[in-house]
Amino acid sequence: MRFEPRLITVVVVACWVVGFILSRVIMLAEAWHHEKEMAKDDAFVLSNICANHFIKSSMGETYSDVCSRARLSLSLSPFAKAVRRVVRNTYLCGDVSCMSLLERGFATVGTIAMAVCAVAAGGLFAVARMVTAYARHKRVDFDIESLGYQRFTSSAANKIKEL
Repeated sequence: MRFEPRLITVVVVACWVVGFILSRVIMLAEAWHHEKEMAKDDAFVLSNICANHFIKSSMGETYSDVCSRARLSLSLSPFAKAVRRVVRNTYLCGDVSCMSLLERGFATVGTIAMAVCAVAAGGLFAVARMVTAYARHKRVDFDIESLGYQRFTSSAANKIKEL
């Protein structure tokens, strides 16, 4: 069988697309179930809490906020709210937004880069110390006679004293 990179690419992309679509269908089913339960809760709030004048008077200012939120929630279809939730939480990079994956990656790469720089700096410092120590031990002492100067000997010092 011959190696077909194009066929392998098509198969991998097709598997990713199928997996992506299946995960979104599952997310939609979960969100729809959740939104149906929330609609039941909102209907209960409207029928029992917002219709009861005694509870309404004891809630004070929060009454209008709770009841208006429940009315607004019941005005929207649970399926539409589920679709909105799935679209809002759909990321091409899986269950996490691509930006947060990049941030985590940069944080990890940054930490590794700092560690590598610290080790490299320590290594360079050690190499510099070894080079200077080697140069110190192997330093060539220049012979004064090779530069054309006469060495002071006792006879040369005596000649200077005689003058």
